[in-house]
Amino acid sequence: MRSSLEFRRVSLILASLTVLTGCATATRRAAISSGVPTTRPSEAARPALQKDAVARAESAYDAGDYPAAGALFEAIIAQDPSPASIAVFRLATLRSWDNQFDEAIALYRRYIVMEPRDAEGRLALARTLAWQGNYASAIATYDSLIASNQRSRDAVIGRAQTLAWSGRLSEALTAYKGWLRDHPNDRDASIEYARALAWNGQFDESEAMYVQLAKTGNAAAKKGLARVIGWRGELDRSEQTWRQVLATDPRDPEALTGLAQVLSWQGRQTDAESALQLALRANPAYGDARTLLLGRLPGPRMVERRHRWKVRGTQCEFRSDRFAGGRCQSLRAVATRHQLMAASRRCRSHQAFIHVRPVDESPADDG
Repeated sequence: MRSSLEFRRVSLILASLTVLTGCATATRRAAISSGVPTTRPSEAARPALQKDAVARAESAYDAGDYPAAGALFEAIIAQDPSPASIAVFRLATLRSWDNQFDEAIALYRRYIVMEPRDAEGRLALARTLAWQGNYASAIATYDSLIASNQRSRDAVIGRAQTLAWSGRLSEALTAYKGWLRDHPNDRDASIEYARALAWNGQFDESEAMYVQLAKTGNAAAKKGLARVIGWRGELDRSEQTWRQVLATDPRDPEALTGLAQVLSWQGRQTDAESALQLALRANPAYGDARTLLLGRLPGPRMVERRHRWKVRGTQCEFRSDRFAGGRCQSLRAVATRHQLMAASRRCRSHQAFIHVRPVDESPADDG
């Protein structure tokens, strides 16, 4: 797939250069015959060519063909020292979705220089910094937006979410409660609050909120409910809830990935991998499913994700080797089972496979 994509990129660049050369040659010939000066003739053709290239790339992006869109946007930026700002923003977005955070952050910073009045650029930068694990910089970026009254709602909620990801759950819950006190009908913020409650081990409160929100037919609330039921360890009920979501939309990649997690926790690895394959057929660019699948299959690009618990009453021994932000982070901790489940969920993609071992089994080999 990678070689095919690189070939497509190279072909596109060569084809575009050929068009530019042809246009320049034709302009130069016309200028000579009419006595018009021939100074930098290709400059006149460039805006029209770039506009057409951006239109093709946007069409691919809107159609969900993200590999093609990425190749087209990359070619636009490579060919022109002053590319359209939308090309920079879109490529940054695609790179962030593919966990290529360093490149995404650099592109977002470039976009902010090009479009300093567009708050969306700084919001996207803050989100990507948080996904990378650079929580302090993400929070500082959100704070700057809040201070300037730009996109305050998105900045407040994004800041609260980043606090939760960084483990500052009490601060995150306070921020969510403060926003919802003044904006009680903000359904998306309520869903985020319910998720943070679950991360904090407050499963009863979280599930109660999700149940109420799901009654409105909100798919995100139903998915959140399926997740928190799984985190409680009620795997059969979680599987049933995920399948209810899929009954409405069988090609929902998020629901298929959530179902795959539960199936894996049940020890049904073949079924889990089948669900991930379905998710990638529905959306080949869905990063969570791809990362999980790469983490379970052998091969040179395997990303290892191992979580092992040895239960001692309510205590667990824990080791996690997870690939995040381009680095393998090894963590060890001893905590209650609920705390451990909440902690393991704080990663951006919610994508760790967890195996619970009975007391009488030996610890897993983490070597």
